[in-house]
Amino acid sequence: MEPFKGTDVPVLLLTNNVDEFCFNQSGNFKGKRFVNIESSYDEIHKDLGKQDSDAPVSRIPEDDIGSFNLWLKNELSPVISRVTLSKRLKDTPAIVVG
Repeated sequence: MEPFKGTDVPVLLLTNNVDEFCFNQSGNFKGKRFVNIESSYDEIHKDLGKQDSDAPVSRIPEDDIGSFNLWLKNELSPVISRVTLSKRLKDTPAIVVG
């Protein structure tokens, strides 16, 4: 939900797994489409019309990011398959995606 803080995009917090199924079956409400923001972030990002230039500029040099990602992947290699820099986080230092 972090990418939507400070935006005018309405977000529903659903606590029951069946809720997502029900909303997906209903399709939309007043022209607003229901989308799971956890699994469809790239699609929502495109729908909002945002470009990659809107993403915050990293204060960490690109060489350091690459070497850190490689180190982290090697340290956690039996458990993870990829480490990348996220453009959707604002306040959170890291996110694990399945």
